[in-house]
Amino acid sequence: MTCAVQSAAGDTDTGFLAGDKLSMADVVCFPPMALYVRLGLEFEPKYPHLARYYQKMLQLPSVKKTWPPHWVGTEAPKKLFVAP
Repeated sequence: MTCAVQSAAGDTDTGFLAGDKLSMADVVCFPPMALYVRLGLEFEPKYPHLARYYQKMLQLPSVKKTWPPHWVGTEAPKKLFVAP
């Protein structure tokens, strides 16, 4: 999934995966990305397009409204995920 999302995020200036507005592609791909980040995945420097996409998605009102409350202002207990 990472390669496909990285490619899609890099192919557009809109910041969304499948066009100029939020779509099901974003709705399906972003939550696992957020979990991976929570578990310690870092997109920079290897995946700069994903880092920009992730930051853009974090700014959406719908993401802010539905962000897990126990994640706000806290970090995961330890790094559980290390990218290859």
